[in-house]
Amino acid sequence: MTFLSHLSSIITVSKKLETELNVITKQITVSKNKSLIDFDSRCSDMYFVEKGLLRGYYLDDGKEITNWFA
Repeated sequence: MTFLSHLSSIITVSKKLETELNVITKQITVSKNKSLIDFDSRCSDMYFVEKGLLRGYYLDDGKEITNWFA
């Protein structure tokens, strides 16, 4: 399910809103075991998971500590 189709299932999306969303959004693919963002970077983006899972974690003395799944 795409972001736009998911949003349309919740609210009525006008053609103008659909056009604006298409201008400011893009679809990306992240391979398994690849980082979406770097540890030392500030995330200013929002992501919609279309397929698969995400795991949030931090390092504590070199050990990965998982603190959320999506």
